Amino acid sequence: MTDVDPKFKPIHRRDLTRTFLPNLQKKCVLKLKEICNQSSYVSLTLDVWTDRRMRSYLGV
Repeated sequence: MTDVDPKFKPIHRRDLTRTFLPNLQKKCVLKLKEICNQSSYVSLTLDVWTDRRMRSYLGV
């Protein structure tokens, strides 16, 4: 990245996990709540399966 932008400073792992991701999660939750509050109905689709090693998965 220094070739593209010499002033670019990558985000540190600690800052990413302690600040950036929690803030992003809060914004996403607020946006989802806003969308759900405007909706009359909410539908969920579930998919359950196991792989060849018999590990279970649940998709929402």
